[in-house]
Amino acid sequence: MSSQNFSREYYDPFVISGIDSRREQKTIALDTGALTLEAGTLLALNETTGKYVAYVKGDATAGDVSAVLQYDATLQAAGDVQATVIIKGNLLQNRLIILADGNANNIDQQVLLNMRKYGLHAQNQSQLCKHSNE
Repeated sequence: MSSQNFSREYYDPFVISGIDSRREQKTIALDTGALTLEAGTLLALNETTGKYVAYVKGDATAGDVSAVLQYDATLQAAGDVQATVIIKGNLLQNRLIILADGNANNIDQQVLLNMRKYGLHAQNQSQLCKHSNE
């Protein structure tokens, strides 16, 4: 699996800074049929299959958020798709998505703490504005 490190000049709508961010091509599995996962969707690694699945908040068996989908990924039917995922970086929290919700409204402190274990650090824009004005 190839990984890419990006310089500060690389534009990314999710990553605050390209420094120390990392992306890889990974397999995403879904059993729901045809579906488009939006860029920013939180993903968890299924330890049994080694494939990423959409993160389900509150499902202890599903695993913690360990990646974020970089670009939209369309599955034509239940099965697998190769996609670029962010596996490390400083991210904009308001651009992240829990699939079941379709937005970031239910990303709470517990989800953020679990993401940090994997090198994914999310901040909302108001925190960034506060830091830049200090």
